[in-house]
Amino acid sequence: MKHFEVISRYRQGESYRHIARELGINRKTVTSICSKYKEGLRALETSTHEKEVEKATEALVLTRSYDSSKRKNRTYTQEVERRMKELYQEELIKNKRLGTHKQALTAITVHEILIHEGHSIGYRTVAHYWRQFK
Repeated sequence: MKHFEVISRYRQGESYRHIARELGINRKTVTSICSKYKEGLRALETSTHEKEVEKATEALVLTRSYDSSKRKNRTYTQEVERRMKELYQEELIKNKRLGTHKQALTAITVHEILIHEGHSIGYRTVAHYWRQFK
């Protein structure tokens, strides 16, 4: 559905930036979708035999692939999640005993704890999931 919407808007003359902003997707994604569309059109125009036309049409309409072989390993593992839940539970217990206080456990502190314990995880990832716990 997203591909159809991007190509439809592109054919109506909208810029990549405008399409990305309106649909809430990355501009590079819009560029990639439109580039594949243009390549498919060129292949279709240069096709002379019936099989070439079929192959170009199929590539234009049906082929959508994402190469996950280059994807990095996930840093937010079940072990990290379990440890963050433990830290959050400890924080809740501390709040019940001492009341609300200024020394609340922050995402920065949680990140430092996880790094110190040997986990390789970025601050933004920790901050995102820590916010969900709270």
